[in-house]
Amino acid sequence: MTNERFTPAEVINRLAAEGISFTASHDGPVGKVTVHLSPDQAARYWDDPPAALAEAHGVTRAQYLAWQGAGYVVQCAARTARGRQCRNPVQGGHLVESPAQWVALQGDYCLLHGEGLE
Repeated sequence: MTNERFTPAEVINRLAAEGISFTASHDGPVGKVTVHLSPDQAARYWDDPPAALAEAHGVTRAQYLAWQGAGYVVQCAARTARGRQCRNPVQGGHLVESPAQWVALQGDYCLLHGEGLE
């Protein structure tokens, strides 16, 4: 046994070269969500799990964290008569399964405001 020191990226790349694949689980709207990570994403996960998970989902780190922070719900983009944001979820915006889908729904409207009603 040698005393060689390897960086996490080197270890991950050596494992990947031997056919090992990588997955990570994170909280989602109805339990845990498992995503497959590339070797580069697995190495990034070592230092910054949200950044690696965001990349695996095709969104930015900020978007990934916002999806979780919003409770996986996209709120209506309309304003109430008092100037506050409508609190209703947009159509298809309740417990959104992926952060990419959550990002795509941003700016949409709930059933009430989607029909042009106030």
